[in-house]
This record gives sequence, C-alpha cells and structure tokens, in this order.
Amino acid sequence: MTSSALRFVTYSATFERYGDQAGSPIMGFIRTPQPEARLAIDPVEMVQVVELFTRYSRGDVSYRILALESGVPEGALRATVTNPLNNGWAVRNRRSPDERRIPAPWRNNPPVSDELWQGSRGTAADPPLGKNSGDP
Repeated sequence: MTSSALRFVTYSATFERYGDQAGSPIMGFIRTPQPEARLAIDPVEMVQVVELFTRYSRGDVSYRILALESGVPEGALRATVTNPLNNGWAVRNRRSPDERRIPAPWRNNPPVSDELWQGSRGTAADPPLGKNSGDP
C-alpha cells in the first residue's frame, strides 16, 4: 500500500470514528494535543461564533457588513457560518458526489442549535449567489 493510500485510509477511519474532517480547525475549534490531535470545541472562541450566527440569522446584515462589524475576514466568516460542524455534523468530501455526513461527537449538544442553524441559511441580506448577484 502506498503512503498516500495509507493516509487516505487513516483519515477515513478518523472521520468514521471521531467525526474529524482532518486539516486545520475552523474558527471555534481547536486540535487536542498530540498524539490524538482530535477536533474539539474551543469554548472561548465558540462564544464569538455563536454571536456571529445569531447576528447573521436576523437577516438584516450581509457577510460583508458582518465581517466589517466583527473584524473577522469575510471569507473566514462565510466559511464559519456555512460549516455544518458548528451544528454537530461532520462532512467529508463536501460538494462532491462522494459527500458523507456523520454526527460529530457534540451533535447531541451542538454549539449552534438546529433552530439557529436553520435561521442562518440564506438570509435576505445574502441571497444565493448567481450569475447576476453583483458579487465577483
């Protein structure tokens, strides 16, 4: 077995067992110390993440304006507000035919509740991007 094949098997097993998507943690998450290095909620930073979700879900502010107000870069803000990991769902191979979604270890008590998650999907201030949306 090649080293890249072994790495794929290892990442897949980690995803299946621990809901760990591998890679760098997003805003609101940390990696536990080695040797495990598992994904975990950062209780301090997650407070800001939940505040961003709450503010965005009101529907009266766009990603761009919220980024300016919060000091969080727009790309990082968009990545955070659209990441189902905050709602307790780990996703592998996102936006591909092989996408897999499993419950993260914190799914029973996610930092972003189901109601808040639904409230932040496609607000009026940020309609779905399209050819004529005005965004690049």
